[in-house]
Amino acid sequence: MRHFQICFVISLLLGFPFFSSGAHAQKTELRIIFASNMPDIAKNDKYGGLAELATLVQQTREKNEHVLFLHGGDSLAPSTLSSLDRGSHMVDLLNFLEPDAMAISQRELSYFEDELTLRASEAGFPMLSANIHDPLSGGNLEGLQPWQIFPVGAFNVGVTALLSKEVMQNYLPKRITINDATASVKMASSQMKLRGADLIIVMADYDPAQKAQWIEQGIVDIIITNIDSVEDGMTQIADGFVANIGRIKGTSLEITAILEGVPGSHRASYSSKSTALNSMPPQPEIEAQINVYLDNLGELLNTEIGTFETPINTTRKMVRTREAAFGNLVADALVLMANAQIAIFNGGAIRGDRTYDKGSKITRGTIKSELPFRNVVTLLHLSGEQIWQAMENGFSLIEKAHGRFPQISGMKVVYSATAPVGRRVISIDVDGKPIDKKALYRTATSEFLANGGDGYTVLKNGKLLHEIGGVVTVSDVVTDYVQKLGVVSLKVEGRLVEQSN
Repeated sequence: MRHFQICFVISLLLGFPFFSSGAHAQKTELRIIFASNMPDIAKNDKYGGLAELATLVQQTREKNEHVLFLHGGDSLAPSTLSSLDRGSHMVDLLNFLEPDAMAISQRELSYFEDELTLRASEAGFPMLSANIHDPLSGGNLEGLQPWQIFPVGAFNVGVTALLSKEVMQNYLPKRITINDATASVKMASSQMKLRGADLIIVMADYDPAQKAQWIEQGIVDIIITNIDSVEDGMTQIADGFVANIGRIKGTSLEITAILEGVPGSHRASYSSKSTALNSMPPQPEIEAQINVYLDNLGELLNTEIGTFETPINTTRKMVRTREAAFGNLVADALVLMANAQIAIFNGGAIRGDRTYDKGSKITRGTIKSELPFRNVVTLLHLSGEQIWQAMENGFSLIEKAHGRFPQISGMKVVYSATAPVGRRVISIDVDGKPIDKKALYRTATSEFLANGGDGYTVLKNGKLLHEIGGVVTVSDVVTDYVQKLGVVSLKVEGRLVEQSN
């Protein structure tokens, strides 16, 4: 026994695997359940919710010996509930589902670093990120882990996660920075391999340009991505596997990895499939817990405040690529409340992703579900030149249906979606006259955009007008506006006119 221990220690120090002459090749099947982008907890007429996901996870665990349930994040916000409790309810429910690990994606920073730290302390599962740097700790954000290793039969599986640098622009975290992805994944991989990991899985909320190199160089084996505006896709690269679940709500991904050999010397094969969660029955205990949350919320939010007199479309593509009637409603409410000349609001802050028939009742919950972020109304003095630059930013990623696309009031903007970035604005009229680039305009917007969010850095140079008393949220302003109108008749008016060359 002493001889075995000495040989094993020497083998570890030299970096070589040590196997006794009696070691036998193993064949282990691992099922990986991956889900993300589920900020809404309940099933609706289009998508399954957490109760349906719980059934899928439970059935998979019952039928298979080795299962990893990995959550890709993007779920602590936005939702009506998260606007009230900063995502605490989501962690509470996920504790019942018992994910093996959860990745930190951009939406987990919706309420900034300290709130994420609190959610991590409430979680009964590890929250992972390998490339966040917090100057307060000199390392990772408190409560987060860079990686985790799970035993799977005779093998060990390491899991880590990467956060897109776009979070710095899209969510304006207050102090963290995002480290280089390649350096971060190399460090995480080497640390996990030193501790015996045979298979390395990376969850990323973007499409790493270096993913093929990471696999070909043996740094990682499986990469699971969430890529905006991309459908599901699975690709074999060298001896590794890349899977993308896209941002299709209510969908889970199942990857089967078959490992053959012995720890330190094995080969793997992969296959995958996706499942629409609305095809699954709800798990009773989770459904009951969800209903408790919804019942408590319902008393507050079910109060009717108005009626849509016209059909309304708040789907993701609509509010992020063209003038939307609901976007007009929001922008008009901001102009009225702030006594402004114009308003600029980012379409990505409208999150209902649904359609309303003519005659649909509007409740407080309707507005909360459409505007779940606690965006604070801000009034600025902006020059015509700054407004022009802001519009250029708003149209700069229209082909990607990015959330920065502007919804406006008080202006007519003609633009080309196919012109080079930075030269897409053709004309801007304010009150029926061409904008004066040297004049100042009272501009209502959100605090998020005023601080440079979604690439609107030019707004940081505007003069802040301290005329709005206290903290007033956009959703509250729109709620009050709808109550005053009663019957809301909305239409697309030609405020944003696309004129391709």
